[in-house]
Amino acid sequence: MHKKDRRERFDIIYNILTILNNENVYKTILARKAKLDSRSIDKYVNLLQRTNLITVDASKGGRHILKITEKGRAFLNIYEELIRLIRC
Repeated sequence: MHKKDRRERFDIIYNILTILNNENVYKTILARKAKLDSRSIDKYVNLLQRTNLITVDASKGGRHILKITEKGRAFLNIYEELIRLIRC
């Protein structure tokens, strides 16, 4: 990835929350859909968990399903509004 192609932190968070707003997924699937490596997805999942924007539910077989919270949905709405304001 070229330096100019790097995504900003809030863009990555927005992308992750948008994915989880549409479906609950395993971390490996989220990493693929968000185009993040395993180290990066761990960093963002931990951050989003600590800030209560997502939850991690245990499932059968020891795998964990990631889900967006109401606070996460509120973040999406606010972020989308900010983007609309900036683009006007």
